[in-house]
Amino acid sequence: MNKKITASQRIGEIGEKAANLQFLRIGFQFDGRSRLEAGIDGIAEVMDDDQPTAKMIAVQVKATESGSYAGETDAGFTYRVRASDFDYWRGSNLPVILVLYRQSDDTFFWKSLENLVGEAERTLLFDKERDVLDGRAKDRLAALTVAKQGHGCEGSFQPHEGELELHPDEPTLADSDPCSPKGWRCFEICARRSQSEQ
Repeated sequence: MNKKITASQRIGEIGEKAANLQFLRIGFQFDGRSRLEAGIDGIAEVMDDDQPTAKMIAVQVKATESGSYAGETDAGFTYRVRASDFDYWRGSNLPVILVLYRQSDDTFFWKSLENLVGEAERTLLFDKERDVLDGRAKDRLAALTVAKQGHGCEGSFQPHEGELELHPDEPTLADSDPCSPKGWRCFEICARRSQSEQ
């Protein structure tokens, strides 16, 4: 019997290649993993004006040729994460996002998995306006890579007035977190301060 590539393998490969190109359009680097991957298809690196930042995001791509997502409307849909994927992703030391690609309409949607904390939380709610994987998602994606202590910022770090532009529509961490997703550029501020103090 001749060997045959399955439809699932083919669309999976198409989805990974499409996601790679989409991240490049956004301005991020994307490196695919080997054939031995078990739930992370690649690593996206945040780029700031084409400069690498060493801020990484683990990416899992789920692709489909056509059809509707669960409960899909003009506004959004849901996606149920498999238990095996959930168990694997929550052990990651990198932020993990799920990217959904549909070939028929060439759409990309993404969702952070940082809030998946239990069996009952495996259903993700996608907003078709907010969760599109395109240039508008750049800051939200970059925000995922900022640790609660700000990647080198001291715990007492507080931005000076005017240093940090806040966006009210972005998610926030606790008020005690000086480097919340609202201010993902705080590590740059820390670096500038350190240089000026030398």
